[in-house]
Amino acid sequence: MLTRPESTFQLKWSHINFVEDHISIIVNKHKADQGGESLHKERSIYANPMDPIQCPFLALFLVAITFTDRAFNDGKFLYNEKIYGRWMKSATERMTESEHLMYGTYNKLLGPYSIRKGALSLCTCTPGGPPPAEAHLRAGHSLGRTHGAYIHGSAGGDEMTGRVLCGGDLHRTTFASLPPHFRKDLVLTDRELRAIFPAFDSMKTACPSFISCLPYLLASGAQHWDYVKSILKDYPQHVVFHTTFSRDNYASKYRSLVLLGEFECPESNLKVTGIPPTISILREIKELRKEVASLMTGRSESSASTIHDVQLQPSVMQQQIIHLTSAVEAQIETLKTTNIPQQNALLSLNSSNKHLSIVILKSAH
Repeated sequence: MLTRPESTFQLKWSHINFVEDHISIIVNKHKADQGGESLHKERSIYANPMDPIQCPFLALFLVAITFTDRAFNDGKFLYNEKIYGRWMKSATERMTESEHLMYGTYNKLLGPYSIRKGALSLCTCTPGGPPPAEAHLRAGHSLGRTHGAYIHGSAGGDEMTGRVLCGGDLHRTTFASLPPHFRKDLVLTDRELRAIFPAFDSMKTACPSFISCLPYLLASGAQHWDYVKSILKDYPQHVVFHTTFSRDNYASKYRSLVLLGEFECPESNLKVTGIPPTISILREIKELRKEVASLMTGRSESSASTIHDVQLQPSVMQQQIIHLTSAVEAQIETLKTTNIPQQNALLSLNSSNKHLSIVILKSAH
């Protein structure tokens, strides 16, 4: 989200809603907007079906299936900042030397703000990435009186920033991936959702807007459940394995119903948002390559068929060659016995009509 930890921990389930192909989270106020007067309040959050470890939908799904009515209390879906700070410190202390090399820093330099600052660097330093102003506005930075008067955030710019933050590859058409979802005609009943999400009744009463996100979170959870089990295999007592979703094996029930795709899905009428023009151009190039490959395949098959037909009829071609050779020899004998003064005779062979003709060219003298 690029927001500061103190702002993130003030978010509630009622601030979350599903819009088009992404989750929209409303940030009412932050450090640079204490009065909540900014028009740039919504943060677009996208799924990453290609890399589950960077998928916000999967992370939110795991939170939702372990969240109970008892924990719902004031409607906040994250724990306080102190717990997050202790977790961040503990996580960095357990990092190996190779992991430090991968991140290019030491654990002493990592803190609660490191993820936010690194994400901001990713957005502003990626070639062809989102406009830097959009990233700074999403991070809650002030652009100053002069720039702030002219530069404003837009829905499209924030959506593109959201796709970059979830790990989308700007050099591939997978940047325009749709979130895992179900067919349009598949309706999940309250009974099913209540069984999977323990705090469903409280959510439905206090934050009905969040209910629209549940089918998409469930699709992401079903799609990536094997990955979740693989990374937590050494922790069999983990809380996610004690959920109804895990015990009753809901993943196998819904996985076959999950739809994936890029740009748009005809079965669900879901269309992509937040993509720059370059991704649309990549799509056209990809489709053009497929057409060229298909034409080349058809041409190769046609050539192979022609060669095969010729190989099956060698006697016919031999007869034609013998016939044409005899005709040429006869015409040559005719020329030898014919007296054509001051002229030159030229033989020409019309292979398409399979006959010989004598062309008489007058001398230039």
